[in-house]
Amino acid sequence: MLRIAQVAYHTSPTAALGGSVAGGLNVYVLALSSELAALGYEVDMFTRRDGDGPEVEAVAPGLRLIRITAG
Repeated sequence: MLRIAQVAYHTSPTAALGGSVAGGLNVYVLALSSELAALGYEVDMFTRRDGDGPEVEAVAPGLRLIRITAG
């Protein structure tokens, strides 16, 4: 099984759109990762921890969002 890591360095791919920091890059990372997972790959999206969300979140089958503490 091929595993893929995506790094969302700007903000979370699951952030609500329309905010001051959520835009096109977030949409692209989530869409690409979702399509790769739908093809059968195991995809982990890494993003900066922001707020009280869980450290690891199952977004869809084969797709996880992993929040890490970063400066």
